[in-house]
Amino acid sequence: MHPILRLMILVVGTVALTTTSHSVDPASSPLQTPAIVKQLFRSETVAIPTTTLFTAKSTGLYRISAYLAMTTTGTSGCPWNFEMSWTDDAGAEGPLQLLQVSDKWKPPFDYSFGPTAGYQQTLILRAVAGTAVTYDVNDSDCNAAGTYQISATVERIQ
Repeated sequence: MHPILRLMILVVGTVALTTTSHSVDPASSPLQTPAIVKQLFRSETVAIPTTTLFTAKSTGLYRISAYLAMTTTGTSGCPWNFEMSWTDDAGAEGPLQLLQVSDKWKPPFDYSFGPTAGYQQTLILRAVAGTAVTYDVNDSDCNAAGTYQISATVERIQ
């Protein structure tokens, strides 16, 4: 037998014996990409009372990415506070102040921004199936003014 032919048979045989394949059942594998559960966008000049953002269909981890900004400034210097509440395996949690913005803030710093301001823009929480995840925007009874916008996206991550 020709040496090149023997080498080709050896290589093909080695590859065939060492290559394996398997399939993954999508139903049993973890979520591949976060699923968007809810999106929120509101522009307001008054407080928002406690409102259901979403009701968890299944127990799991949810990521809430939020943004709070002034679009028309006020004059009081009072804050608008974005708060979240939910129920995990231990019970009711919150309200947790996720974001805060002063009604006097103007561009280029008219938004609530992460750790520099002492507030975060993303919250990861565990919600129990059948329970509501709620939010509110309040002014700490300080008579904040102006127009603010709140945007949020909720993703199921586990």
